Amino acid sequence: MDQFLDQPLSSSSFVDALGNTCQLGDPTIKNSAQGSNVAIFNFQPVIVFGSPPSPQAPTNGYGFTYADPNDPSGTSYDVRGR
Repeated sequence: MDQFLDQPLSSSSFVDALGNTCQLGDPTIKNSAQGSNVAIFNFQPVIVFGSPPSPQAPTNGYGFTYADPNDPSGTSYDVRGR
């Protein structure tokens, strides 16, 4: 998360320490949600990882799949930005 927060607001993407290209959205789009939807569950905000049709939650390009090289099960994780 620190790598995301360290990016200037004018950036649309960056390459993280693991070599993943992370897209941050289009800095020219104003007053419009990008990325995954957020919902309230048990009085806490949670990210909705479903994939509703665009433009509700355009998830393409706003995340990547990560597999921990130290995990013997080879499980992969979907990492998305909001």
